[in-house]
Amino acid sequence: MSIRTGVVVATSGSFGRPCQSSLPGLEVFTGQVLHVADYRAPAEFAGQRVVVVGAGNSAVPVAAELPPGGVRSRRRARR
Repeated sequence: MSIRTGVVVATSGSFGRPCQSSLPGLEVFTGQVLHVADYRAPAEFAGQRVVVVGAGNSAVPVAAELPPGGVRSRRRARR
C-alpha cells in the first residue's frame, strides 16, 4: 500500500511515554512526522494531507478533529 501525504501523526505509546513506531518507508519520507503528544491543533496543518497512524484513544479524536480545520486526513490502523 502506498499513501501520499505531507504529515504523519503517530499515536503509539502514551502522551507521557511516546513510542515512535518504525513505519515502512519512514527512512525516505521527506514530510513531517510527529507523535500525538506533540499535536496541538488542526490549524497548523490546514491545506495539507495528514495521515494519523493508529486506532487507539488518542488517534480517533485527532483524526476526527482534522477535517473541519481544512485538513484532508486519513486514519490507518493495522493489526
